Amino acid sequence: MGDRAKKKQKPSSSHEGGRRRQRSPTPSPPPSSPHPVHDLFSTVEQQEKFAKHFVNREVLESKYLDAEYFEESNFEFYQILCAAGLKEFVCLSDSFYPELVRVFYNNMVISHTGVIRTEVKGVKIKISPKVFNEITLLPSKGAPFEGRIVDEWKEDYNSISGRKFVRREDAEVLPRLTAGQMKVQHRILHYVLTRILCPRSTNIGQPTEEDIMLIWALFNGKEINWGHLIRYKMKKALKDKAKLPYPHLITLFLDRFEVPIDNDPVTGIMTKQKMDYDTIRSFGYVQNPHGEWVIGKQNPPNAEDEATEDEDIDEDNSSTTLSDVMNRIDQIQTFVASRFDGIQTRFDQLETTMGTRFDNFQTQFGNIDTAIGSMEEELQHLRMRFDNAPQS
Repeated sequence: MGDRAKKKQKPSSSHEGGRRRQRSPTPSPPPSSPHPVHDLFSTVEQQEKFAKHFVNREVLESKYLDAEYFEESNFEFYQILCAAGLKEFVCLSDSFYPELVRVFYNNMVISHTGVIRTEVKGVKIKISPKVFNEITLLPSKGAPFEGRIVDEWKEDYNSISGRKFVRREDAEVLPRLTAGQMKVQHRILHYVLTRILCPRSTNIGQPTEEDIMLIWALFNGKEINWGHLIRYKMKKALKDKAKLPYPHLITLFLDRFEVPIDNDPVTGIMTKQKMDYDTIRSFGYVQNPHGEWVIGKQNPPNAEDEATEDEDIDEDNSSTTLSDVMNRIDQIQTFVASRFDGIQTRFDQLETTMGTRFDNFQTQFGNIDTAIGSMEEELQHLRMRFDNAPQS
């Protein structure tokens, strides 16, 4: 079984350092013949949980770096990823099985020691941290990062210095940092973080504190236990309505444990998932005479991140490719989603503020009511003393 897994992960000749699988996806069966539920689950409890919490869950399609392009180009962010031991992971592309991904997460439990246990189509799966790292080739040494600053970074990192580290020097300092205000290499690395390493579907154009910390850590050579972090992200996806990440990893796990997949609906690799020259150009970046990617004239420092695209393109290169279109759609969706997220955040803050003020008013009225009650008692005592006083 071990030899079989190693063979699956061998890089292809056209993608040095990457792991694009050579197996052709099995075509999906006709929609009229859905997969029998009893083949997916071994217990009624699993089936009921799936019907209630996972049957309609959206699966996050993973992007991947075009290893051939970035190997031949001079990108600092790519060299940093390679130095961190993340090259294989960020260049991994694979088809996935949406229904089986949902079943995998439906039955998944992750212990405090990092052991993943689940079951798919009656096949029990147990993935220890060691096996997880063997399959994913992720680094397992370093800080067990879970979104908050770890103790060993506290002397070197704080929120203010972190934002200054990633922000362009010509960008105005605003309360809300956008990806469009970030330095070129930092912004591209942020894209890799939010689409591949720690994927999410909303608010992508606004770097979170977690994003900034990870970018800072990678640029400063800090070791991170990426296996631990990705298991943490998988565990967070068990919450209701959360989207399910890393579907291509689930394919690797299913292969390793020989889960039968030949007759299951499959989603193949799509053009829009590949990150390459067109992706970098869509950020509004252009190459200078030295071949370095720099900020184009059409990309001012305070422009909103995911809604801009370089318009200063030579006439010979003006034809829009399918990849450009898909990237543009992706950016517009991100832009709109970030706006809705911002509005929702403001409503939440307003609700919290009003609720706090209401509680304070209630407390103050309660104090006044108590004080009035005490005064009434004192007046009653005074009346009683006056009534009982001897008449002269």
